[in-house]
Amino acid sequence: QVHSANASVITAPGLYSKCDALITCEENLYLVISVADCLPVMLYDKINNAAANIHSGWRGTVKGIVSAAIGKMSSEFGSKPADISAFIGPGITAENFEVDEDVAEMFDVKYVKRKNPVKYLVDIKHCVHDQLTGSGVLTENIEVSPYCTLIEREYLHSYRRDRDASGRMFAVIGMKPILHP
Repeated sequence: QVHSANASVITAPGLYSKCDALITCEENLYLVISVADCLPVMLYDKINNAAANIHSGWRGTVKGIVSAAIGKMSSEFGSKPADISAFIGPGITAENFEVDEDVAEMFDVKYVKRKNPVKYLVDIKHCVHDQLTGSGVLTENIEVSPYCTLIEREYLHSYRRDRDASGRMFAVIGMKPILHP
């Protein structure tokens, strides 16, 4: 994962570098990303049997990784955004995602709140949610985890909290074969 807007279509197991979104329509192929404050965003199109797993850190979010993945699902598999279900997994929340002005300036002001004269708070979950709806995913098809990686010390890893001692969490999505009678 490289904090990009690169989405790759995957047809076989393996390690895939230089991308932050994995997309497939292959059954029994499970897409795995790792996170430790960044957002895991999982997409599923039940009409075209396509899935995506997205690593959406602040850099990838600014670059539009979620929209890029939806665009790739549309172009490669005919997915319509209105048919996609989305899950935004645990990540750092707006109350705890503290950044300097240079990072805050990269986001629309509606996602930024001044914390003090030199620090800002950014609502990356809201930004990703808006990217989903802006791409055509229906609000009722989006679920957002309320959990914050920074404060859920017993359950979730956080790089901002633990730095080099931080572990990583894996987000996994895949499709079992459809059994036909």
